[in-house]
Amino acid sequence: MGIVIMKTIRPVLERKPGIYRPGEMVHGATKWVLAEPAVATTILGMTAYEHVDWNLQAAGRALSVRERAALADRARQIAHTYCRLCGKCEPACPRQVAICDVMRFAGYYWEYRNPAGARARYASLAPTRSGAACDGCGRCNRACPFWLPVARRVQEAHRVLA
Repeated sequence: MGIVIMKTIRPVLERKPGIYRPGEMVHGATKWVLAEPAVATTILGMTAYEHVDWNLQAAGRALSVRERAALADRARQIAHTYCRLCGKCEPACPRQVAICDVMRFAGYYWEYRNPAGARARYASLAPTRSGAACDGCGRCNRACPFWLPVARRVQEAHRVLA
């Protein structure tokens, strides 16, 4: 039995076109995950053949001091901006919005730049579980261990996904 890690590079991506290229952030994130003894493998999203080559360059190599520093800097930058989909906010929602699903689909829209796929998945949510049901009460914000503005993000996601 082994652990498989998904979304390895999502936290290091920025919402800018062309950010997925060889370099410290992408390779470093992959190396960091694969260096964990309990991890058997990782699933890396690839949309071009050159991504296969980039990912293979990271496999079996040690994390450099420079890559470790770049990852630490990125972790500090996103500490209070990146949703980990932990689910701690959902029980706090009096409207029972499917916050993790909404945030996941928003990630497909913004980080993965897949608006059609994100909207199709969002459309599968019952209106009472979508961002349409969010009244902005903020209870989810207080429940988030990472101090994210969850209610605002759910409402923003609804605006772009509905």
